[in-house]
Amino acid sequence: MAVTTVQTNNRGIKFRNKLIIEYVRGNMFSPYMSDDGMNVITSFHEEGKFGGDQINVPLITALRGSGKGSGTLTGNEESIGNYGWRIWLDWSRNAVTATKAEIKKASFDLFGQAAPRLSEWGRTQQRNEMVKAFLAIPTQAEPAGLGSDDGQRVNGIIFADATAADRNAQMVANSDRTLFGSARSNLGTVFLTSLQNVDNTNDKASSAILRLAQTMAEKSDPKITPITTDDGYERYVWFVGSNAFRDLEADAAIMAANKDARPREGTSYKKNPIFMPGDLLYHGVIIRKVPEIDTLLTFSNGTINCAPTFFCGRNALGLLWGQLPEATKLDDTDYQFKKGAGVEMAYGMGKIVYKNASAQLKDWGVVTVWVASVDDA
Repeated sequence: MAVTTVQTNNRGIKFRNKLIIEYVRGNMFSPYMSDDGMNVITSFHEEGKFGGDQINVPLITALRGSGKGSGTLTGNEESIGNYGWRIWLDWSRNAVTATKAEIKKASFDLFGQAAPRLSEWGRTQQRNEMVKAFLAIPTQAEPAGLGSDDGQRVNGIIFADATAADRNAQMVANSDRTLFGSARSNLGTVFLTSLQNVDNTNDKASSAILRLAQTMAEKSDPKITPITTDDGYERYVWFVGSNAFRDLEADAAIMAANKDARPREGTSYKKNPIFMPGDLLYHGVIIRKVPEIDTLLTFSNGTINCAPTFFCGRNALGLLWGQLPEATKLDDTDYQFKKGAGVEMAYGMGKIVYKNASAQLKDWGVVTVWVASVDDA
C-alpha cells in the first residue's frame, strides 16, 4: 500500500509572530526624580542647551549661628554659605535602519519595533549612567570624553577609571558620609585598605548598617536632608544591588518589621514585600533594589567582592536636560528604498556637590556604603 507523503515545499510553516524580546526594566530611579528639588534626583530643564553646554546649580547651607537676644546684632550677622556646582551635558543618539527588501521578508512588523526598542534603549542607558554617576568622583572640570564620538554624559571621573589617588582623596573628603561595612573605624586614609576591612561575616548589608548610615546622614555637615513622601513622612532612600537586597530581606529585624508591622488584611498584602516583590521599609528608610549596582559597580578587595550602596536624601544627583528625546528619521533613503528611525537627546548627570571652607568637595545628598557582595554558591 502506498502511503502519501507531503513534499517539503508543500508543508505548512508556522511562523512565530509574537517576538520574544529581552526583558529590560525601566529606570528604577524614576519614582525618586522630580524638578522641585525635594527628591533624591533633581531634574533641570534647560531646553536650548546642547552638547558641551553646562548649568550652574546654586547650593545654600543652613544658618548655624546662635543669634542674639537683647545684645547688639549689628556686626554679629551671619553669612550665608553658598556654592555653585556645574553640570555638563552631551548628546546621546541611536538609530535603526533596514531596506524594504528586508522589511518585506519579516513575518512580523520589523520596523514597527523601532520606536519601542529605541525608547527602551534610552531608558536602559540612562539608568546605567545614573548608577555610574552615584559613584563617580566629582571634579570641577568637564568630564573626560565630553563632545567625543561616543559622548560622555556622566559628570566626574568614572570610578573604574579613577586613580588610587583620586579614590583616596574623594574618600577622605567625604569621611563623614562614607561607610565600609558595619563599623566607621573600617575607614582609613587609603581606599583599598578600607575596602579590605569589609568581610562576608560582619559586613553584609543589614539593619545595623542601615541605622549607622542613617545616623551619619543626620549628623553630616552639610546635613543630608530626607525626602518627604506623599504620606507626609520624612524618609531616606537606600539604593542597593541584588546581593545587598537579598541580605537585607534575610535580616531578622527587617523581616520582623515587615511581617509584624505592615498590614496584611484584605488586599494590603500586595504592598508587603514578604508576599509580593517590592521595596523594603525599615526605620523610616525605603530600601530599593537596583540590580545594575552589582553588575556595573562590583569590586574585589582581594578576598571577596564588595559593592557600593547609596543611602540618599534630597538632591543627591542632578539630571540636566538640554533636549528631551526626539524622534529622528533617515534623510538619505536611496530613493525611499531604506527606512531609518532614530532618537536624539542631550543631557548630563552627576552628583550634586558642595565645596566647603577647606576646599573639599562634599557629596550633597548621599552616604556611600560599601558592603560585602558575594554571589550565591
